[in-house]
Amino acid sequence: MNQGDTLEINNNLTFRMIRYAVDYPAFEGKDLAPKGYLELNPNEEYCEQLVSTIEPSTSINEFFLDVYPNPVDHTLHITTDPKNFESNYQILNMEGRLQVSGIIINGENQVDVSSLLPGMYILQVDDSHYQKFIKF
Repeated sequence: MNQGDTLEINNNLTFRMIRYAVDYPAFEGKDLAPKGYLELNPNEEYCEQLVSTIEPSTSINEFFLDVYPNPVDHTLHITTDPKNFESNYQILNMEGRLQVSGIIINGENQVDVSSLLPGMYILQVDDSHYQKFIKF
């Protein structure tokens, strides 16, 4: 399947996962380095949005983003703290499809997420700041 394809029921019954400890004996002498993508035509930037490999900065001048409650039912609170800040935000589903968008300003913002289906979502702010949250 191509990344982003919408699967129908029973289209994807091949994946199952069991977690093993790093020191599991069957791993001895095996190369466990990542081998690439499972999907065809992957969007290589999308994975970085989901699970960043960049260490967060601790600088006092850096961007501050707080998202709560998590999980959320109706209203998502988004708090930012840079001076004179105004930016677009987007809420994406786990397939990267836009669900909700708008503008937030510095301080406390409230976003109605009651129309979203239960599941995990990604809040994207300013094209470079991401926060995952769960809608129940």
